Amino acid sequence: MKGALRGLGSGGYSIYSGIEERKAMDTEENIGYIAGYPMMLTVKEVSEILRTSRNTTYELINIGEIPSKKIGRQIRIYSRDLLLYLEKTVPIQ
Repeated sequence: MKGALRGLGSGGYSIYSGIEERKAMDTEENIGYIAGYPMMLTVKEVSEILRTSRNTTYELINIGEIPSKKIGRQIRIYSRDLLLYLEKTVPIQ
């Protein structure tokens, strides 16, 4: 996560406090975050956001509707990709 880690000089890192991290995420370059969720989402988190079953979410991923990355044996979805999917599929009222 860009801006979330601060170097300690000898290769070590420390996490910013929650307030500093939130300020970093509120910048224009970080548009695409979903409040209360990390930058990369699990299938379970995507299911919660979309209010769909896990099977439906896996189906959307498998047919390529929602872009995903495989990290080891786990599937992750960038929150910005989920937002782009929602923009093109959900009509604005």
